[in-house]
Amino acid sequence: MIVLISFSELECSLFGKAAHEMDIAHHIRYIEPEDAMDIKALHTSQYGGKGFPKVLILNLDDTANDWRDVLSTFKAHEDWQKIPVMGFSFLTDTGIVEEFYRLRGASVIRKPQTYAELLIITKNAMRYWLNVATLPDEFLVS
Repeated sequence: MIVLISFSELECSLFGKAAHEMDIAHHIRYIEPEDAMDIKALHTSQYGGKGFPKVLILNLDDTANDWRDVLSTFKAHEDWQKIPVMGFSFLTDTGIVEEFYRLRGASVIRKPQTYAELLIITKNAMRYWLNVATLPDEFLVS
């Protein structure tokens, strides 16, 4: 399962289209930051208690919500800290990138400008995290 946190309706739609083209749409979930902050509810209620997400994708450009709180919550939780968190951002501020890595985010990816770029980035990122990277065993069964 891949969880996108704090993305706009348009961005979710574009990710959904890319995921559909990759035949992984049934593995994508979209949540708001306040739902992500309630780890127990996220794990047991929203996903039926069927394991952990393999990857979290966090929108770093959402001005209504502070991505630092979400990332810090995940990285403070014993089980969830193992999940790789990717940050997506239009920002090129090196301070934000440095802070994301300091808070133990896995990677920051610059948001693409076109759908074609989004498709390429999504395919490459998902291939890497789902097929190349080695994740803890409990993530592989979800």
